[in-house]
Amino acid sequence: MLVDDEPNILVFLELGLQNEGFEVQSAQDGMTAVNLIKDFQPHVVILDVMMPGMDGFEVCQLIKKTDNVAVIMLTARDEVDDRVKGLTLGADDYMVKPLLSFVAMLFGLLCFLPIIRKTLVPLFNMVDTAEQI
Repeated sequence: MLVDDEPNILVFLELGLQNEGFEVQSAQDGMTAVNLIKDFQPHVVILDVMMPGMDGFEVCQLIKKTDNVAVIMLTARDEVDDRVKGLTLGADDYMVKPLLSFVAMLFGLLCFLPIIRKTLVPLFNMVDTAEQI
Protein backbone atom coordinates (compact mmCIF):
# COMPACT_ATOMS: atom_id res chain seq x y z
CA MET A 1 0.00 0.00 0.00
CA LEU A 2 1.18 3.51 -0.82
CA VAL A 3 0.23 6.57 1.22
CA ASP A 4 1.31 9.99 -0.01
CA ASP A 5 -0.47 13.30 -0.53
CA GLU A 6 1.58 14.02 -3.66
CA PRO A 7 -0.23 12.51 -6.69
CA ASN A 8 2.94 12.42 -8.82
CA ILE A 9 4.76 10.30 -6.23
CA LEU A 10 1.79 7.91 -6.01
CA VAL A 11 1.58 7.48 -9.78
CA PHE A 12 5.35 6.90 -10.08
CA LEU A 13 5.40 4.26 -7.34
CA GLU A 14 2.11 2.62 -8.37
CA LEU A 15 3.21 2.15 -11.98
CA GLY A 16 6.61 0.84 -10.99
CA LEU A 17 5.27 -1.65 -8.46
CA GLN A 18 2.43 -2.80 -10.72
CA ASN A 19 4.90 -3.34 -13.56
CA GLU A 20 6.84 -5.63 -11.22
CA GLY A 21 3.70 -7.65 -10.48
CA PHE A 22 2.67 -6.17 -7.14
CA GLU A 23 -0.97 -5.53 -6.28
CA VAL A 24 -1.10 -1.92 -5.11
CA GLN A 25 -3.66 0.17 -3.27
CA SER A 26 -3.02 3.82 -2.55
CA ALA A 27 -4.36 6.63 -0.39
CA GLN A 28 -3.69 10.36 -0.37
CA ASP A 29 -4.32 10.87 3.34
CA GLY A 30 -3.82 9.07 6.61
CA MET A 31 -7.42 8.34 7.54
CA THR A 32 -8.17 6.82 4.14
CA ALA A 33 -5.07 4.65 4.51
CA VAL A 34 -6.07 3.41 7.97
CA ASN A 35 -9.49 2.43 6.62
CA LEU A 36 -8.13 0.77 3.45
CA ILE A 37 -5.62 -1.30 5.39
CA LYS A 38 -8.44 -3.14 7.15
CA ASP A 39 -9.85 -4.37 3.83
CA PHE A 40 -6.72 -4.63 1.68
CA GLN A 41 -4.44 -6.20 4.33
CA PRO A 42 -1.12 -5.26 2.68
CA HIS A 43 2.21 -6.83 3.54
CA VAL A 44 3.99 -3.47 3.35
CA VAL A 45 2.88 0.16 3.68
CA ILE A 46 5.06 2.86 2.14
CA LEU A 47 4.02 5.90 4.13
CA ASP A 48 4.74 9.58 3.58
CA VAL A 49 5.51 11.48 6.79
CA MET A 50 4.36 14.99 5.91
CA MET A 51 0.67 14.87 5.02
CA PRO A 52 -2.13 17.25 5.94
CA GLY A 53 -4.42 16.14 8.73
CA MET A 54 -3.11 12.90 10.16
CA ASP A 55 0.63 12.78 9.47
CA GLY A 56 2.61 9.65 8.72
CA PHE A 57 3.86 9.31 12.30
CA GLU A 58 0.26 9.12 13.57
CA VAL A 59 -0.72 6.70 10.82
CA CYS A 60 2.28 4.47 11.59
CA GLN A 61 1.39 4.38 15.26
CA LEU A 62 -2.23 3.42 14.51
CA ILE A 63 -1.24 0.76 11.98
CA LYS A 64 1.27 -0.87 14.29
CA LYS A 65 -1.26 -1.06 17.16
CA THR A 66 -3.69 -3.19 15.17
CA ASP A 67 -2.01 -4.66 12.08
CA ASN A 68 0.98 -6.90 11.48
CA VAL A 69 2.38 -5.02 8.49
CA ALA A 70 5.79 -3.64 7.63
CA VAL A 71 5.89 0.17 7.43
CA ILE A 72 8.46 2.05 5.38
CA MET A 73 8.44 5.78 6.08
CA LEU A 74 8.99 7.92 2.99
CA THR A 75 9.81 11.57 3.51
CA ALA A 76 11.64 14.62 2.23
CA ARG A 77 12.89 15.27 5.77
CA ASP A 78 16.28 13.69 6.43
CA GLU A 79 16.73 14.71 10.05
CA VAL A 80 18.03 12.11 12.51
CA ASP A 81 15.28 13.04 14.99
CA ASP A 82 12.61 12.22 12.39
CA ARG A 83 14.18 8.84 11.66
CA VAL A 84 14.38 8.02 15.36
CA LYS A 85 10.77 9.11 15.89
CA GLY A 86 9.51 6.98 13.00
CA LEU A 87 11.45 3.91 14.05
CA THR A 88 10.42 4.38 17.68
CA LEU A 89 6.76 4.48 16.62
CA GLY A 90 7.17 1.14 14.87
CA ALA A 91 8.37 1.90 11.35
CA ASP A 92 10.55 -0.84 9.90
CA ASP A 93 12.57 1.37 7.57
CA TYR A 94 12.94 5.00 6.51
CA MET A 95 13.57 6.25 2.95
CA VAL A 96 14.26 9.83 1.94
CA LYS A 97 12.77 11.61 -1.11
CA PRO A 98 13.62 12.07 -3.81
CA LEU A 99 14.08 8.40 -4.49
CA LEU A 100 17.30 8.10 -6.46
CA SER A 101 15.96 5.11 -8.30
CA PHE A 102 12.91 2.94 -8.37
CA VAL A 103 15.16 -0.13 -8.25
CA ALA A 104 16.67 1.00 -4.93
CA MET A 105 13.18 1.49 -3.48
CA LEU A 106 12.10 -1.91 -4.78
CA PHE A 107 15.09 -3.63 -3.14
CA GLY A 108 14.18 -1.96 0.15
CA LEU A 109 10.63 -3.23 -0.21
CA LEU A 110 11.78 -6.76 -1.02
CA CYS A 111 13.69 -6.95 2.25
CA PHE A 112 10.30 -7.31 3.92
CA LEU A 113 9.02 -9.95 1.51
CA PRO A 114 11.52 -12.83 1.47
CA ILE A 115 9.22 -15.17 -0.47
CA ILE A 116 8.80 -12.62 -3.26
CA ARG A 117 12.53 -11.90 -3.24
CA LYS A 118 13.22 -15.53 -4.18
CA THR A 119 10.92 -15.26 -7.19
CA LEU A 120 12.53 -12.04 -8.40
CA VAL A 121 16.13 -13.20 -8.57
CA PRO A 122 16.25 -12.29 -12.30
CA LEU A 123 15.51 -8.67 -11.33
CA PHE A 124 18.61 -8.59 -9.14
CA ASN A 125 20.66 -9.92 -12.06
CA MET A 126 19.25 -7.18 -14.31
CA VAL A 127 20.42 -4.54 -11.87
CA ASP A 128 23.96 -5.93 -11.87
CA THR A 129 23.94 -5.77 -15.68
CA ALA A 130 22.49 -2.23 -15.69
CA GLU A 131 25.21 -1.00 -13.33
CA GLN A 132 27.83 -2.20 -15.83
CA ILE A 133 26.30 -0.19 -18.68
